[in-house]
Amino acid sequence: MAILRQRTNGKKSSSDVKVEETSFQKSNTSGSPFLLLICASGICGCYLYFGIVQERVFSKGSASNAIKQVGSITSFMLLLSCITNVLVALLWISTSQKLFPKQRESNGSDKPLNHMILFGNAFFYFAAMTASNEALSYVSYPTAVLAKSSKLIPTMLVGFLIEKKSYSVQEWLSAAFITGGITIFNLSRLSKDQSDDGDSIFGLFLLLFSLVMDGMLASFQNRLKVDQKKYRTASALECMLWVNLYAIIFMLPLSIATGQFQNGLKLFRPLDDDSIDASSTSSLSMTILWLNLTAAAGQIFIFFTISLFSPIMCTTITTTRKFFTILLSVWKFGHHFTVAQWTSILMVFGGLYLAIVSKFSSKDKIETTKEENKKNQ
Repeated sequence: MAILRQRTNGKKSSSDVKVEETSFQKSNTSGSPFLLLICASGICGCYLYFGIVQERVFSKGSASNAIKQVGSITSFMLLLSCITNVLVALLWISTSQKLFPKQRESNGSDKPLNHMILFGNAFFYFAAMTASNEALSYVSYPTAVLAKSSKLIPTMLVGFLIEKKSYSVQEWLSAAFITGGITIFNLSRLSKDQSDDGDSIFGLFLLLFSLVMDGMLASFQNRLKVDQKKYRTASALECMLWVNLYAIIFMLPLSIATGQFQNGLKLFRPLDDDSIDASSTSSLSMTILWLNLTAAAGQIFIFFTISLFSPIMCTTITTTRKFFTILLSVWKFGHHFTVAQWTSILMVFGGLYLAIVSKFSSKDKIETTKEENKKNQ
């Protein structure tokens, strides 16, 4: 859609029209409401289970005790996740190429991928994730909640300023409703003694930097879908493979420099360190494997959402996914919703409705324009 909205000073050639139509067919024609439901369900399901396993690793049981003994391993875990994502994507791609060799030939595989764009995606992915995790040490929980809830707005602002994208009124309202609803719901759950007095300027800068990097990531993800004469469009699994592979280049040095790589290795070599309880690490390897495989499955649905729809739709799903997780948790424990929370729930559902309506109404308009152009030719 971003290609179709761009304006040029002169008339478009027939080759330009073909390029635009090809890009549209790849990113929108296949993006039916049913596929959107599958992608959204896959993202929500995978990361809901991911949260359960993650809690088991870091908060409960013997695995948590082992991690507390060795120290922080956040960047080490992120590194393992990237490696798992690479292996899963590589296995999927190699298997599909063996099963469907003709499909590979028809996809223009003779053209190379634009690795500069893929490398840029990996950098912004790494920068946003690192800044967000580091900011938690310098800001209060309410401030972090507010920043995480407002991810949609910066993403659209970067698209508007950098890519010169034009968003409809429905899309802006959708982002405002979802952001406002999630923010109100989360802030209403905070206790009165939680305040933002401990926020540092550096921590606020890290949060702002993280949001800008999220916006830049969405911008570069849009460029992955653009057909070019020199490069071919990367598939969803190819994006997953190369983005995570390049992310390892950034993640490995960070993990080693912070000492978290060494801490992580201690978990798998408890006998080399008398301070580590060997019995508490017996099942940790299998738990971490399930954690990474679940994250890899979630990434598959994320990259398919980006490929079939758009980065902004993916951001909408991932942002509201956290909201629904909290919503289910509150409902599960029998808590009653306040008036403010019911209002926020209606705002989020209203925003999601506007996002879906805007997505498929704009798709219908583009298809109508295509048919009219064919008739005029």
